Amino acid sequence: MKVKEDGLFKSVFFAHLIILFHILLILGMGLLVFFFKFIIHYWIWIILGCLSVSVSAGYLLIKKLKKSSNAIAEILDTPGIQGRPLEITFLGGLANVKIGSSSFNSGNQRTLIESSSQSKLRDLTDLARMFDKKLLTEDEFNRAKQTLLLD
Repeated sequence: MKVKEDGLFKSVFFAHLIILFHILLILGMGLLVFFFKFIIHYWIWIILGCLSVSVSAGYLLIKKLKKSSNAIAEILDTPGIQGRPLEITFLGGLANVKIGSSSFNSGNQRTLIESSSQSKLRDLTDLARMFDKKLLTEDEFNRAKQTLLLD
């Protein structure tokens, strides 16, 4: 008799669970109808709100890009960077932008493997250029030239 009472209790409990789930399902459907009725009734305002948020976000993005482009233009105008290729990375290296010429045969590019005579010639050329631009005194130029030729 204990077994039949246990089975009866489980059956009644299971029936109540089914009724509870049906009530929850009907409430959920009612909320869905109410929600979609709300959307259908106010769809124009929802679209206008989304559109205004999108336009204002675009305006703020363009404003920020103009500020950063002015900063980049100021950096590119510095004498140490003019005429050299520049690579800017965004998002931790996920996006790259290359600015300037990046031709492999340009005069500023150095070969990956060069002989010692090519290296000395390049260094002497750099020294002569620095001396011509008055970045080195004659004494400094002669000492650096002697150091290069003795190596």
